[in-house]
Amino acid sequence: MRKIAISLALVSTAVAAPALAQEEKTFSHDGVEYEYSTKTVGDATLVIGTDDRGKAFRLYVTDSRVRGTYNGSRVSFERSDVESLGIPMASR
Repeated sequence: MRKIAISLALVSTAVAAPALAQEEKTFSHDGVEYEYSTKTVGDATLVIGTDDRGKAFRLYVTDSRVRGTYNGSRVSFERSDVESLGIPMASR
C-alpha cells in the first residue's frame, strides 16, 4: 500500500505540473525528496525519476489509468483513485 500511496503522490504532482519534455522537477512528500522528468509518449505522460533513497520509478499516466514500476515493483491503478483521495489532477 505504501508503494501505491507514493505512486499516487508522484502522479498527482507530476501530472498537475505542465508536461515539458525532459525538464527536471523536484518535490517532497513525507520527508522524501523526488526528482523526475515528464515526457509525452503517444497518449500517455511518462514520468521517470528517483527518490533521495535511490528508488527508481517509471510511470505511464493516461486519461484513465496509471501503470509502471516503483522500486522494481509493478504498480497499476485507476487515475480516479488519485482524484478520490482529493488530490487534484490536471488534464493533459
